Amino acid sequence: MYRQDIRGQEYGDERDPKMYEFLQRISPSTNVHKIDKPMLIAQGMNDHHVPMSQSDHIVEYIRRNNVDVQYVIGKNEGHGFNKKSNIIDLFQIEIAFVKKIFDL
Repeated sequence: MYRQDIRGQEYGDERDPKMYEFLQRISPSTNVHKIDKPMLIAQGMNDHHVPMSQSDHIVEYIRRNNVDVQYVIGKNEGHGFNKKSNIIDLFQIEIAFVKKIFDL
């Protein structure tokens, strides 16, 4: 159970069939097959909201579909990058990614 105890308060009770169906419909895992454009995913190694295994799964699926994906893992980061050096590194990676994608 990964944050399951408070997810219901944030997103709705998944035990309710209508809410469960809605959450399944909007889930990134349900929709990952629709991704057909290059993607940059940044994941904090200590993220308590999105476990790294979920990002690993998404990245693996995207790569299996021959879509360009760059996966950045922030050491000592949680849900969002907060350490100055990691933020600077991520900005540089994002700039390089955009330049590559748009051939700038």
